[in-house]
Amino acid sequence: MSAQPLNYYDVGPYTSTKNGEAIGAIGAVHTVEYTFAVNDLPTTTGLGGTAITIPAGSIIEEFDLIVLTNLSGGTNIAVGLSQPDGTVIDADGLLAASTATTGVVAGTGALVGTRLATQAQLTVATSRTAGVVRAIVKYSQY
Repeated sequence: MSAQPLNYYDVGPYTSTKNGEAIGAIGAVHTVEYTFAVNDLPTTTGLGGTAITIPAGSIIEEFDLIVLTNLSGGTNIAVGLSQPDGTVIDADGLLAASTATTGVVAGTGALVGTRLATQAQLTVATSRTAGVVRAIVKYSQY
């Protein structure tokens, strides 16, 4: 019997974290990662739900979108934040309409570098029909 190696670049039952996974915190900086197929997007689920919630008062330090499996179909992907009840804070506040299909895309949206007035969860809008991405949000609490 031979064991197959776990493919870290494939979304499956062992690596799927579409609702967010707290990766770690160094001092006041926290990192949350979301890995999902663009045809199975994360959704806000409320404070008692399964999605990671970024606390009010946090400062969004950095956002990166890493394309794990090439994106195809459609034209772009946008990433922002919503309140846990689904009220949109800024639909493209982390990454505005990126047309990238491969690589790493640094977020330059309006929320990067700002303090959140309310609790927030990741929100994604895309016309892409295939591909897998990892969204990484770094935020601090002071």
